[in-house]
Amino acid sequence: MNGISSTNAVLAVAIVLVVVGASAYLVLNEHSTTSTTHQLDTTTTSECDNVNGSIFVQIPCHYSSTTTDTRTGMSTSITYSNSTIGINLSVVINSTAINRSQGQDLQTVVEVLNIFPRINNVSVADDFPVRPLQSKCLPGDYTPIVVQVYQGIYDKGNISSAPPLSYYRSCPEISPNSIVSEYYYLFQPNSANATLYGRTEAGNFSNTGPMSLQLVNQVSIHQFSSPLPNGAFPAGIYTLMVEDWWGQIVILHFTMQS
Repeated sequence: MNGISSTNAVLAVAIVLVVVGASAYLVLNEHSTTSTTHQLDTTTTSECDNVNGSIFVQIPCHYSSTTTDTRTGMSTSITYSNSTIGINLSVVINSTAINRSQGQDLQTVVEVLNIFPRINNVSVADDFPVRPLQSKCLPGDYTPIVVQVYQGIYDKGNISSAPPLSYYRSCPEISPNSIVSEYYYLFQPNSANATLYGRTEAGNFSNTGPMSLQLVNQVSIHQFSSPLPNGAFPAGIYTLMVEDWWGQIVILHFTMQS
């Protein structure tokens, strides 16, 4: 029975990953100005630690789902799921080929989703695997993610040593009511809606109120500085990296066309 339950759990999470990826792709298309037909392949993998089958032991499992554009061989979406804390990190991009001369931009949907069918209290772990966090306002940015872009092809093995493109962002001014120490997120069941709780600059316990962590077009290529003095982006492959407080990291690649 334990084997059947584990199999059902894996299938259930795999179905959630595919549905979330499809939903994010539809949301992205609603915000896209260009209609493009894609040939997409989706694969789902899982990695679970075996713990002697006790129903009282929470078995840590990590699932990932990747959708690949068969024309370019590059991924257009990746979902990473940590069943221990019940959090998905999903990233979808509109295209793997961006032509700036035609006014095209990198459009994204980043979603942090509670996969548990109950309210989920997730402590802030500060386990960002890649630092420094140059594109994140700390304090002031209440989302649990960091988005960075790199010129060149990088993966989880070498991205920590890569220099990210400089990022232009106006961070909010800190007031006495600004949360400066993040404690935990309270997620609604099966939802990307969450409330951040923490300590304010004045030393009081407070929260942000409900906010959506389905973040459409969280980043624009226009916010990153070009590596060239004339402001142009050299043609070639670039790396998009998204990570969260809990050590989950998603890496996608796209081509900048001249």
